[in-house]
Amino acid sequence: MIRARTGAWVLWLAAAGLLAHTAAEKEERHLRERVRWHTLEELSAAAPNKPALVDFDAPWCRPCWEMKFRVYSRKDVASVIEERFFPVRIVVADSKNLPLKEKRIMEAYGVEAFPTLLVVNWEGQALQMLTGYLDAEQLISALVTEKEFEYTRLPKGELAL
Repeated sequence: MIRARTGAWVLWLAAAGLLAHTAAEKEERHLRERVRWHTLEELSAAAPNKPALVDFDAPWCRPCWEMKFRVYSRKDVASVIEERFFPVRIVVADSKNLPLKEKRIMEAYGVEAFPTLLVVNWEGQALQMLTGYLDAEQLISALVTEKEFEYTRLPKGELAL
């Protein structure tokens, strides 16, 4: 009788563990970023007809992780960003060993905190800067209700960034 109870508990615990694992996998899939971020090189090569949305990110930054998994994982946020902007991510793991181009961009726009989102036109003019954690509604509101972003497309290779 004790063996039967032990066997039942083992089966129950295994089933509970399997269900918990499946639920965790579903949650993980749901929390993956939906925004397709590009590099600076891809931005220069593409020269899209819309402003760049530059995300300054750091692997050690907790608010950056929160934005990745709570904000950029949402379809509505990804849709707004990808329809209106060319999304670019600059990852700053170590500001002392940052490539020169990224370092110059951070200095030119005064980026000192993470996360920072910067909307930049093709002339290199910062149209908007958002610093710190923003939830999905705050981010969408800031990016959509802002005046229509004016930009000037320059020929490839003359990108001010």
